Amino acid sequence: MTLFEIWVERARMGWDRTRSFATGRIEAWRDASPWQIAALVALGLLALVLLLPLALAAVLVLLVAGLIVFWIGEFVGLMRLPDEAFPGRHDKLVWSILMIVLPPVGAIAFWIYRRRDPLLGWPDKPRSPWHDDDL
Repeated sequence: MTLFEIWVERARMGWDRTRSFATGRIEAWRDASPWQIAALVALGLLALVLLLPLALAAVLVLLVAGLIVFWIGEFVGLMRLPDEAFPGRHDKLVWSILMIVLPPVGAIAFWIYRRRDPLLGWPDKPRSPWHDDDL
C-alpha cells in the first residue's frame, strides 16, 4: 500500500480524532516503501541543486552593490578632502588613480589609510541650517 493510498483510505474513513496529527504522519511514513522515500530525497536534492545557484547569485548581487556603494562613498570622501590634508604633493592624485584603476582594492586601502591617519579623518558633513550649537 502506497502513502497516497493510505491518505485516501483515511480520508474515506474519516480522521480518527483520538490520535494526534503527528502520530498519523509517522505511521504513514512507516508504511511508505523505500523507493518512495528515495524519490522524495532525490526531489529534495534536485530542488537544492536548482535553487542554490539562485541564492548564491542573489548574495553575489548584494555584495557587488554593497561594494559599489562603499567605493562611491570613499571616492566622494577623497574628493572632498583638501590637498593640504595629504602629506605628499601628489598623494590625492595617486589615491584617485588607485581607486579608479583598482576599485575594490583602492577603496579598501584608502579606508584603512584614512582610519589610521588621525589628521586625515573624514571630511565634515555640511551642517543643517537648523542645527544649533548653543544647546
